[in-house]
Amino acid sequence: DKQEDRTNLTGYRVFINDNELLGSVTEIISNPGQFLLNIMSVNKKEILIPLHEDFIMNINDTEKFIVMDIPEGLIDLN
Repeated sequence: DKQEDRTNLTGYRVFINDNELLGSVTEIISNPGQFLLNIMSVNKKEILIPLHEDFIMNINDTEKFIVMDIPEGLIDLN
């Protein structure tokens, strides 16, 4: 499972929708059945996003960023 080795993403910047900066990962929360990315958004709101391989388009470990394709409405749930 690819998620298991992805608990080292703290501090990574998260981009969505063609390079829009969503925020930075502050922690990885281990929930039963899935991990959640706790992201501090650019406007200082906490956003919880499931760490799911379907949402991850790219992870750049050199420059420490993640590009995600987050389903419509998921960010608004926070």
